[in-house]
Amino acid sequence: MKEVTFQKIIFKILDQTNILILLLGTFFLMVGATKGVKLGNFSFLVEETIWRIVISLAGVTFISFAFIFQFKSNSSVAKKEVKHSKSFLHEWNTQAFRDRLVTAKEICMISVSNYSLLHSDLSELFVNMFEKGGKYRCIYLDPDSDALSMVASRCTGVEKDINHLKNQYKMSIDSLKSFSKKLIRKNNIQVRLTTYMNGYVLTILDSKLPNAVAYVTINGYGQHYTERPSLTIYKEHDPQRYKFFEDTFENLWEESNDRKVEL
Repeated sequence: MKEVTFQKIIFKILDQTNILILLLGTFFLMVGATKGVKLGNFSFLVEETIWRIVISLAGVTFISFAFIFQFKSNSSVAKKEVKHSKSFLHEWNTQAFRDRLVTAKEICMISVSNYSLLHSDLSELFVNMFEKGGKYRCIYLDPDSDALSMVASRCTGVEKDINHLKNQYKMSIDSLKSFSKKLIRKNNIQVRLTTYMNGYVLTILDSKLPNAVAYVTINGYGQHYTERPSLTIYKEHDPQRYKFFEDTFENLWEESNDRKVEL
């Protein structure tokens, strides 16, 4: 907060300085064009043509400098906003996620059952992460809750069948149990259940590290899961937005503390 305040003060001073330079340039230009100015007891007169030309050129230089400085300042702010916006509105990139997963040490997830990722061509990367001591904390939807019926109602195709969703959950748990048997630290894979139907799938890699990243895939109604829009939020670029999703996971994780799944 102090850093932001200090930056605002600096920019405010620079803005004021720019205004003074613009006024000074305008004053010089007026002096050169009118042979001087006289206000009450104050007078600044220049009779010689050569000095009027020099003062006029100085005025034009000051005015030009003020406009150039303002243009660069606005351009810098615009670029910063564009970069900020792009980092937030970055679409899901499977290859980028794959590359990041290679070095990940922890995954935090909120999902119905994470079936599509655990049983995709990325599954080997999950196994490699587990074998290297990586941690996996996931919050799945309770397959026996009314919320699963609501999920089925918003889906299309075979996923509208609640029994199909329950079977996906079972296969995901079976896969995690299989992974867990190979681990030295059994608690590196933890699953908790919730009855809260989240509006998005959330995947966070290395949540406590400076380079943490959150992948947010929005759920819709009557939309195929492959059509869902996704956002990529980098902790170092968008710390406030990132914190919102990290806190969402941690809050739901604590709320689901008494609903642990034994692996």
